[in-house]
Amino acid sequence: MREILFRGKRFDDGEWVYGFYSNTKGENGRFHYIQDENSFVKVDPSTVGQYTGVVDKNGKQVFEDDIIGYTDTDTGKRKIFGVVKWYHEGNFYINTDTYCNYTSDNDCANVGHMMNRTAIKLYVLGNIHDNPELINTHND
Repeated sequence: MREILFRGKRFDDGEWVYGFYSNTKGENGRFHYIQDENSFVKVDPSTVGQYTGVVDKNGKQVFEDDIIGYTDTDTGKRKIFGVVKWYHEGNFYINTDTYCNYTSDNDCANVGHMMNRTAIKLYVLGNIHDNPELINTHND
């Protein structure tokens, strides 16, 4: 059983907060909150992401919208592998530039499979909210 954990960026100072996610409808629209150890904190809903239940090669928790990378063993250069996304059938995957057939048994981009069983060691480079420039870089 994996830990259920969310993260989101606070509206007041832009810092990340981690905890239980909830949203409520009020007079002025819908409000999104992360409950940390102390209180409910209002967060930007576009930044809310769920923990995948796996960690990278450095022990860092992997969340939705994290940018996953690896180091090319031939050149020593850092490369982008893909972005972590939620798949509608209840699975997290790494959205890569390569084709994966999600309707078959091919789990080539499943987060747990890729982070734990691949020969290349994957790690979190950043995320699409703090590091959007990483997505636009091309692997050489």
